[in-house]
Amino acid sequence: MIISQIKQIISISEPKNQYLEQFLTKFPSVDEALKISIDYKFSLHPHYLYYWDKISLEELLELLHPKNFNENKIEYPIEIKNILEKLGTPHKIANQSIILENDEAKIFFNLLFVSKPIISELSIPEILTNSSKIKINNKFSTSVGIRI
Repeated sequence: MIISQIKQIISISEPKNQYLEQFLTKFPSVDEALKISIDYKFSLHPHYLYYWDKISLEELLELLHPKNFNENKIEYPIEIKNILEKLGTPHKIANQSIILENDEAKIFFNLLFVSKPIISELSIPEILTNSSKIKINNKFSTSVGIRI
């Protein structure tokens, strides 16, 4: 979906948008993906999406209260581990804390802390999109579980 959006923008821009054109063949870094999403109103690149639709409003509220945070590192209490596992977010455990670093920290920082989400009856992806101005789609539209 992202590539088709980029192709559409390139086809109507004059002269050709060299910045966007590179991402037809190149995987964007987290900073590039955030910039593209904000500047061009594209969905965040799927590589940087988590399963935001799988958590509840209460769990989102818990994520809004880390022990410490900045753009490169976010520290949560150990009790947040189950929420991060639902989201599919890579994390580390150190000294009874959960640590998000690098790309994960940048994504969480931009979605949750640059502008605090306003809790409403919207879905979690819609709440995050409205507050951060970064379009968040569901990572998967449908999933099926099978037990053998």
